[in-house]
Amino acid sequence: MAPQAAARKGAVSSVAFAFAISCQLVGHAVAHGHGEESAHGLIGYGIHMYDPPCAFACRDAIAPHRLNCSTVEPKPRVRRHGGHESKFKTTPACFATDDSYLESLAWCIQARCDELETWAIDKFWETDVIWNQAEHRETPGLGFHDALSQARKAPNEEMEEHEVLTGAKLVPDKDWDRAFAMVRTFARVETSNSKYGIIVVLMAVLPPIFITLFSSLASSTKLEAFVLTKLIYPPLWGQRHLVPLPLDVGLLPTRGQMAFISFQFLLNFALSLFGYSSVGSAWSVDTVRKLEFFANRVGILSFANLAVAILYATRNNPLVRITGWSYTSFLLYHRWTAYLCVLQALLHSGIWLALHIHVLPKKFAQAYWTIGTLSMVAWCLMVPLSMLFVRRRYYEFFLNMHVLLASLSVAGCYYHIYFKFSHAYGYENWIYLASLIWVVERLVRLAKLAKNGIRRATITVIDDEYISVTVPGVKATGYAYLYFPSLSWRVWENHPFSISSSIQDGTALDYAPDAEGDLPFELVGSDSEASADLEKERANDFDDTSHEQRSLHPDSILLTPHSGTALLTHEDQDDDEIDDDKRSKNTSPIPCLTFLIRREKGLTARLAATSSLSVLVETAPPPLSLNRYATDPHVVCVIGGAGITAVNPLLAARSRLPHARTALYWACRSSALVTHVGVDKLTGPGLDVNVRVGARWDVREVLGQETSRRGGDIVVVVSGPAGMADEVRRVIVDINRGRKRRGDSGVVRLVEECFSW
Repeated sequence: MAPQAAARKGAVSSVAFAFAISCQLVGHAVAHGHGEESAHGLIGYGIHMYDPPCAFACRDAIAPHRLNCSTVEPKPRVRRHGGHESKFKTTPACFATDDSYLESLAWCIQARCDELETWAIDKFWETDVIWNQAEHRETPGLGFHDALSQARKAPNEEMEEHEVLTGAKLVPDKDWDRAFAMVRTFARVETSNSKYGIIVVLMAVLPPIFITLFSSLASSTKLEAFVLTKLIYPPLWGQRHLVPLPLDVGLLPTRGQMAFISFQFLLNFALSLFGYSSVGSAWSVDTVRKLEFFANRVGILSFANLAVAILYATRNNPLVRITGWSYTSFLLYHRWTAYLCVLQALLHSGIWLALHIHVLPKKFAQAYWTIGTLSMVAWCLMVPLSMLFVRRRYYEFFLNMHVLLASLSVAGCYYHIYFKFSHAYGYENWIYLASLIWVVERLVRLAKLAKNGIRRATITVIDDEYISVTVPGVKATGYAYLYFPSLSWRVWENHPFSISSSIQDGTALDYAPDAEGDLPFELVGSDSEASADLEKERANDFDDTSHEQRSLHPDSILLTPHSGTALLTHEDQDDDEIDDDKRSKNTSPIPCLTFLIRREKGLTARLAATSSLSVLVETAPPPLSLNRYATDPHVVCVIGGAGITAVNPLLAARSRLPHARTALYWACRSSALVTHVGVDKLTGPGLDVNVRVGARWDVREVLGQETSRRGGDIVVVVSGPAGMADEVRRVIVDINRGRKRRGDSGVVRLVEECFSW
């Protein structure tokens, strides 16, 4: 428990440190072009939109009026800021050079912002006095005090709505009150957008951690059995989970997974609907403005979910280490979060498209609109190209297109913001966060590849169906990603494979917990004299249980006791000819990863055609799910085919436990694979190894016998075909329900070590 707690504590510290660094990077991002000052943070969190509001209200109340330098437009249906219909256009350069505009604005600020300090007025005048200048940076021709002095005296005439503004004039109270309510409403809504985006990210990260913490603290076995049976283990409906739905339309989540997905969707739905009311009574939010607010809200939430989706998809996701939830589960959450992200982006784009349907040619002439549309097209293309049908049949094509389209979309989102707002409002920080997660994770991958270096793998053909890949000089457990640069010009392509063993010595293979406790299931050399008595105890206990094993499974292959080591001699020699010095010399452990791979079309077929090739190895963290139950008193492994690789280290580690029962039920079509794996060399006081070649185990019968032979908690590990894994899941749910009805104690827990598309 201590190493696990330390690992979790370290992982939490790593997340906090990474978040702090990302905030620093986001906050100090340097703006490019236009010469404007880069804003730090998000609106409401470091960026104060429309501050000071009284000055912005003056500007927005005056800006819709026609100036001497305004130009008449042929089309009168362009809606100006504030809802006015207008036949003229005023450019940023016109605002900057028109004395009447500057003088009227200066006197409005002087009259209505009497509590505003001079430095705040000067800052506003320098950066925000020109209305609608996101794409053009203009400097006002008059300073604030110059504009006041040039007007000579305070104006006493109010400006009229349809007249040309000539000279300094007063802003009517109703116009200023309306503008003031508008800017405060805009600021509050935009602050809410930032707040809700932060909530989305936090609610995607914190609940898994809290759920894990609560489950580790809960001591009620009945409560755990109820939650596992009713929520965690059963599929949403029917009996399929890893087995795809008809026509490969997708995979069905479990009820627990769907509960978390539903929570995310409901949270985003709720955050999209509220917080649009106006401030004060001088101005009310009309339907069009509410649609604009809603479009902006879902746009920000889409950006937040983009960062979450990328985090969930990363191989080095810290949440996997902190929570112990499987990487497969987070991939499922990645897909659903991505669907939500695309849906929100579609709503954002669709609403703005509908609101500007009459001026689309003009909008598409603007860079931000065009690149935003292209980014949206890329998002939409990703959905059909990521369906299960494509992933299963054209995985390499899917992966390459997925990365390409995602990169183009993220870049498009950044420039969509930049061309519209530059770095004034911090919207780009959401893109920085998503990009930072992706880049850091890729750097971690590169660091792992660099650490392991280029290795020379040896390929051994076991039979027509399976091959063995041995990579010397690398130490890991669980699974690893292998790169074969010599097999394809796409050197970045890689594939995950379970590690069957991780240490090879000159004459023997054996299994034991690592001395440091980091890799408890790795293979280590066995040359200790202290193990002699233990080996005798194993052999005696095996003889005591052999009759029982035969009676339970008369048609199974009963594996005979052995010394506990699988001989891997470099040359054929009689044991009598090997002296003690040579034996001692040859038993030094050598780090070496062994993978058992089923031959398919494509890369694995090309692997079988060669005997040796260069390989890059990207190791993965050890599986916490197996580590957590390594010392439980009763573990049952239901395995199919090459799934034995996932539990080989577990079996080896538990073979040394004197008071624990470990039962293996392995069904395999290949007798050559059974011989190659050598599970017959594993013995122990509580190790019960049963293998069937060319036949399946009756999962319900096997688990029924295991659960009836001894009470208490039982851990069932399943690794193999999807159909078998789903059957084991159904049986465990039924067994737990039966135990609850009978009032029996103990819980049957499931550990699923299966690949999911």
